[in-house]
Amino acid sequence: MTDDTASAPIARLSHVNLAIRDEQASRDFYVGLLGLEEVWRMPQPQPGLWLQIGDRQIHLLKPVDDAELPPQRVLDKTPMAPHVAFSVENVSDVAARLQAAGVNIVFSEFMDGQAFFTDPSGNILEIIEDL
Repeated sequence: MTDDTASAPIARLSHVNLAIRDEQASRDFYVGLLGLEEVWRMPQPQPGLWLQIGDRQIHLLKPVDDAELPPQRVLDKTPMAPHVAFSVENVSDVAARLQAAGVNIVFSEFMDGQAFFTDPSGNILEIIEDL
């Protein structure tokens, strides 16, 4: 193994894809509540939407096979499971906005400035203050 980064096959992260149950519920949550920007999506047979966050994207698509959907869950402690993390200036402010909308928030028992919640499809999301 060499340290030749010029020949590294992976340059950067392009996007993350999450499986969703309902396109409109996801749009209401990610665009309406979290404030992410919906962008043009290439035509595809399955329902979904693409979101811009900084210079990267999150793709939300309803899978052809429902077995690919995440389990519906209610978090009661810091999850040790796959998740997507969003940097925020103030976790308490964002968490309060989410809680006011009825979203269950779990504050990390390991560090301040970190909290977890799920989207309407059951995907685990994290908000964390930039250090």
